[in-house]
Amino acid sequence: MISQLQRRSMVVKRLKVFQIESIVRGYITGSAWSSYQENGTVCGRGLPPGLQESEKLQQPLWTPCTKAEVGGKDENISPAEAARIVGQAYADQIEQLSLELYKEANTYAAERAAAFGVLKDWLVKNGMKGKEMVEMPDDVALKSIDRYKRAYRSIVGKGWDAAEEAAA
Repeated sequence: MISQLQRRSMVVKRLKVFQIESIVRGYITGSAWSSYQENGTVCGRGLPPGLQESEKLQQPLWTPCTKAEVGGKDENISPAEAARIVGQAYADQIEQLSLELYKEANTYAAERAAAFGVLKDWLVKNGMKGKEMVEMPDDVALKSIDRYKRAYRSIVGKGWDAAEEAAA
């Protein structure tokens, strides 16, 4: 019986999904770059002046966003706004888990992609199991080609798309 279930079954957990998502950014690119150009901040957090597009950040940055309805657009929010939506205790746990996951995934990418492997950013969807426990759904770790990019010396100041075109 067990042999019939192997590779055909999965463990399913019911989670209450939080109404925020987390993006951990290792590089100043995309909507973070746009925000930084406008006011020197990303999700309400000030960054050093003089950063160039796609430059590596000194530390990964947790950037929560709203969870839009299907077809809608998520909006970046500050950590304080995330705490208002889900509560400070949950926001703190979500931030910590998201940063830990990003760091592990970035190390994994770097070890397997020679010297050029980097993790640009990482989307984390969070759920809650029980009353106190924040849990990451299993699909959070699925490989997403959009999140993995090859880095080249010429990338800083040009954006990720320019590096991909140069590599083609």
